[in-house]
Amino acid sequence: MLILTEQFNGTLLIQLKEEKLMAHVAADFRTEVAEIVAAGNHHLILDLSAVRVLDSGGLACLVTIKKMVGKEGSLALCSLTERVERVFKLTRMDTVFDIFDDTELALAA
Repeated sequence: MLILTEQFNGTLLIQLKEEKLMAHVAADFRTEVAEIVAAGNHHLILDLSAVRVLDSGGLACLVTIKKMVGKEGSLALCSLTERVERVFKLTRMDTVFDIFDDTELALAA
C-alpha cells in the first residue's frame, strides 16, 4: 500500500497512490489510517486523485475511516476522478462526505 502524508496546520493530507480502492486493498488502507488516527491525527483529507476504481469495499472503508475520526475530527475527500465521483453520486455518498475538487479547496474549508 502506497500512501503519502503531509501535515498542514493540524490537518493531515493523505494521498492514496493506488489505482483501485477495492475490498482487498481497502483492508490495508483502513489499517494504515487507523494507525494514523491512533497517533492523534483526527483531521484528515484524503486525496483520491490516483484512484480509478472504487467498489463497495472501498466505500465501506471510507465510511469506517469517517467513524474513526469521530465527531471531534473531520474527514474530507478531494480530487476524485470522474468515475469515482460517479460512484459517490449513484450511492448518494456524496451527501455523507465533504468532497472538494482539489487539495487547496479542501485545506481552505
